[in-house]
Amino acid sequence: MTADNRSKVLYTVICGAGPAGRIETFVTLANERGWEVCCIATPAAMTHFLDLSDLRELTGHQVRHDYRREGDESFPRADAVAVVPATYNTINKWAAGITDTYALNVLAELTGLGIPIAVLPFVNTALAANRVLDRSVDELRRSGITVLYGPSGFRPHPPRTGGTALDRYPWHLALDALEIRLPPVAAAVIVENAKVLLVRRLVQEGSLSWQFPAGEIEAGESAAEAAVREVREETGLSVIESQVLGERVHPSTGRTMIYVACEVVSGTARVEESEEIAEVEWLERGQLGEYVPHGFYEPVQAHLDVLLAMNADDSQRSS
Repeated sequence: MTADNRSKVLYTVICGAGPAGRIETFVTLANERGWEVCCIATPAAMTHFLDLSDLRELTGHQVRHDYRREGDESFPRADAVAVVPATYNTINKWAAGITDTYALNVLAELTGLGIPIAVLPFVNTALAANRVLDRSVDELRRSGITVLYGPSGFRPHPPRTGGTALDRYPWHLALDALEIRLPPVAAAVIVENAKVLLVRRLVQEGSLSWQFPAGEIEAGESAAEAAVREVREETGLSVIESQVLGERVHPSTGRTMIYVACEVVSGTARVEESEEIAEVEWLERGQLGEYVPHGFYEPVQAHLDVLLAMNADDSQRSS
């Protein structure tokens, strides 16, 4: 979860170019990585490319293209922004400070706020040959924006071949770039009386349902401090850190995860954050495969194997 206990929110600014007709591909990919997507469209995207009803059903939010009127929903605060596809027109106007559409105004404000932004262009070689595009890309990059343009990003296609470029449009690069900039997540691995503590979130993150208590590491915190805090906030338990088990990029969410083994000091596990957590469970070894069918990160699994075996031996001796 985010530092203030929300799901991570991705504003997706959709410009009027060919990939916009396939924006559902990007939304689905973002959902699988744990993002809540809110779409903002330019006038050209609205007029020529988008099915608003389908997109609203997919995201759970209306598609915004103008300033909010009475009855319009208010989007949650953005954690990051993806501009996909980004057109020649939008890139140049944005870099020049022009805000003559709602989408450009949002981009200007979020640039000034320092929100992480990734831009995935879609332009042909004729447009790319204009020096103004290179100047605009440089200006956006100087403002701290990740523009995925060039050898490691989008490569322009010849004029009148945009349709053939759609199948290879690299949607994932925008998400990859944003996830590199997001704070790492600390997860608390807790074993007590031969059982493992897991929580189920109200909003599923990627393919994850049940998982360890976890959350973003806040500024000035260590991974251990974040893990201890998240356990207290999510379950009410007081714990202490015993060791850091390992770090990886999670294959489902794309987030950097740091796993911290913790020991219970006091308290009874319960749902402490009802807006974030649906259930809390202590699970025996035989139940773990049902709740976490994809298995655990290898260093975490090794740690669980040792502690669960030790707890089982202690239980047998005490009986």
